[in-house]
Amino acid sequence: MSDIEKDIIISEEMLKEKIYEIRGQKVMLDFELAEIYGYTTKAFNQQVKNNIEKFDEDFMFRLTKEELDELSRSNFLTLNSRAGRGSNIKYCPYAFTEQGIYIYNQAKDSIYIIDNYIGLKTFELLIGSIPGVKIILFSDNVGNSLHKSIFDDFCKEHSDIQIQLRKTNGIFHDRYVILDYNTENEKVFLCGGSSKDAGGRVTTISEVFETKMFHSLIDTMFNNPMLELN
Repeated sequence: MSDIEKDIIISEEMLKEKIYEIRGQKVMLDFELAEIYGYTTKAFNQQVKNNIEKFDEDFMFRLTKEELDELSRSNFLTLNSRAGRGSNIKYCPYAFTEQGIYIYNQAKDSIYIIDNYIGLKTFELLIGSIPGVKIILFSDNVGNSLHKSIFDDFCKEHSDIQIQLRKTNGIFHDRYVILDYNTENEKVFLCGGSSKDAGGRVTTISEVFETKMFHSLIDTMFNNPMLELN
């Protein structure tokens, strides 16, 4: 645990400052993700190397020296102060595409996902969630894209993330993400695509502002049977 630094609470505004546009994509850099997750940059990148099969070009790429120089010029004060506390960056960092990082890190109390088509990427989006946040995934696992062995391996690798699986009972067509349900920070997002396709297809995520209309439906879903994976 010597490489793990103390947890850092980061505001929504600070998170926005850490998002850059490179190669036409919104990305976050490795040293800033390491700061959010409470790792040193070295330890964070080691975790990536240990799971490199999960990080194809849809998820990450390494900046060229030219890209780094351009980014340093256009974001000099912010970028260099975060990377080296005022010194110039001495290596080409990895960039990680946004793909759910922003939305899922807003939750402080609970994350509820309603998505009948789920897969490993559904759970990868939750890796950065704050420990202790209650997570329930409502799904009928249509097409059986997620298998018990994959889910069990994920839970073993990320034992700090506790996920409960429940059925939707076949009544949902759309996909939703509900953050901090029934609190003053409650947010509801309507997702055009399935979470299992994160990064693979262009889709739209829209915030729903009349959230109370969903309460009676969500309340009944807590009584749905558990989802048993094969």
